[in-house]
Amino acid sequence: MENKIHIGSLIKQELKIQGKSITWLINTTKISRSTILRIFDSPTIDTGILKKISDVLDHDFFVYYRKKN
Repeated sequence: MENKIHIGSLIKQELKIQGKSITWLINTTKISRSTILRIFDSPTIDTGILKKISDVLDHDFFVYYRKKN
């Protein structure tokens, strides 16, 4: 069964929940605005970038990929 995770949407949602701006994320991660905007629209992401975003938002986005028994 295929997992329908849209990681970009989850990151955007968490940013909003925490009340942080896109500019804050850009400045904190040193990831360009165009890349951040592409991430928000993407169902997939490079694991290194996901780790960086997970760290700065203090949110384990990898949990969405862990197999549920």
